[in-house]
Amino acid sequence: MLDGELFAPECNFEQLNGFVRRLRKSCTPELLEAQSRFIEYFAFDIMYSDQLSSPDAPFDERYRLLKKMIPVCGAKRISNYIHDEKKKKTIRDSAKNTPVASNAQGDKIKVYHVPAAQVHPEEMEDVLNEACSQGFEGVMIRRPEFAYEHGKRSFGLLKYKQMHDAEFKIVGFVAGEGKFKGGLGAFICETKEGLRFNAPPKTSIKQREVLWGRRKELLGKYLTVQYQELSSQDVPRFPVAKSVRGGTDKSEWL
Repeated sequence: MLDGELFAPECNFEQLNGFVRRLRKSCTPELLEAQSRFIEYFAFDIMYSDQLSSPDAPFDERYRLLKKMIPVCGAKRISNYIHDEKKKKTIRDSAKNTPVASNAQGDKIKVYHVPAAQVHPEEMEDVLNEACSQGFEGVMIRRPEFAYEHGKRSFGLLKYKQMHDAEFKIVGFVAGEGKFKGGLGAFICETKEGLRFNAPPKTSIKQREVLWGRRKELLGKYLTVQYQELSSQDVPRFPVAKSVRGGTDKSEWL
C-alpha cells in the first residue's frame, strides 16, 4: 500500500480541486477524460508491503522498494554533495514505462514515485526553491532509519515549505468555537479586489481571548498574514495571522 498525493502538474490548485471533488455521477465524459489526462499519483512512501523485511522497515529500505516498483516523476533532484552545480541532474521517465492504476470503476491514473536524495543542511534552501519552481508545495525531510508511523506525527518526518507574507485590512472577526470559545477564531481580511478570507491566529487560548476583547480597536487595521501561495484570484491559501501593523504591545503580536 502506497502513501502519496494526487498531483496535476499542468493545473492550478482550484482546477485540481474541481477534478477530485466532483462526484462520479455528476462527471461529464469530457471531465472524466480530463481527469485521466491531467491527474497523476505521486507516491513518496510505502505503508505496507509483504516485500519489506518487517512492518518496521526503515525508510531507506522502503524507498529502495518504491524505486523498483514504479518510475520516478519528471522532477529535478540535487545529488548528495554540497553546492556542486555539476551534480544536479534531471531524471525523466519514459512514458512507455509509466504504470497505470485503475479504481473499481475502471478510471485510470498514472503513478510515479517522488525522488529522494541525501543533501547537506546548507543545500536545503536550494532544494526547496528547486522543488517549488517545479510546482511542488515543498519538500519532506526524513530520518532514513525511522519506520513508517501510522496515524500520528513522526519525529522522523518534517515538512519544509516555502511561505510568504503580506498585509491585508481587517474587516471583521470570527468568534472562536470549541476550546477557543470566548476568544478569537479568526480575523476576516480583505484583498485589494474586495475578496474576503479568514486568517486564524496561531497563538494561545489566553491570547485569543485578549484579541477578542480588543476586536473593536483592531477593526480597520492592517494584519500581516503568512500564507503558502495565492489562488488564481490572489486570495492567500492556508493563511495564518501573524501581527497587527503598528502593534505597541504583545497583545497585537501573535
